Amino acid sequence: MTKVYFFWDCDEVLVPTINSFRKFVDQKFKVLLPRDLYDFEKIEDQLDINRSTVIAWWSEFNRSNYLLDKEIKPHNNLLKFIIELHNNGHESHIVTSRPEDECRHSTEKWKDIHFGKSISTIQFCNSYSENKDLIIRKKSTAIGELITKDDFFIFVEDTHTHAIEVAQNFPNNSLVYLLEKTWNKNRSIPRLKNLQRGQNERKIIFEIRDYLGRLRS
Repeated sequence: MTKVYFFWDCDEVLVPTINSFRKFVDQKFKVLLPRDLYDFEKIEDQLDINRSTVIAWWSEFNRSNYLLDKEIKPHNNLLKFIIELHNNGHESHIVTSRPEDECRHSTEKWKDIHFGKSISTIQFCNSYSENKDLIIRKKSTAIGELITKDDFFIFVEDTHTHAIEVAQNFPNNSLVYLLEKTWNKNRSIPRLKNLQRGQNERKIIFEIRDYLGRLRS
């Protein structure tokens, strides 16, 4: 059977982040974020505020240690599935846009508590950080550092730009799922053989199990 690696986005794939962020912003800054966010990356456009304000919100939120203080649990279906994959010999990694200077400690401790050794590493891409000392990587770069050109991997992501970027950079040895959310369901994505939408976690898990079953047969 072909060895298949798994890469998982963190926020809104493994971690239900946005509801915690919404509550934090409401309590701390007295701003109520809409339920139907149209863009997780650029919340400021929907609220008609400046980018620096939203970055400041995220920084305070990241430093609040909410993952551990609020005992945020991972999406249960994916938790069980990733542990199942590990028990079957598959290697999983988290590839996240989170800034490591603000999030490394809490995210790694959270991972250890819930996933243990079923997730091997966390790759911090620092995608939206203003810290000039951090190295910003594309998610395709982070993934490429962990595999060879002969390896195959499955990647689950909720941000369309990241999903497209990874799929385009690994056209022949990847399967990328864009997990449907309010901020991506109306986005057009290119027609790529290795990129598809996932209606929800259960649907994605079902399709991955089917794919692995066909590899074994």
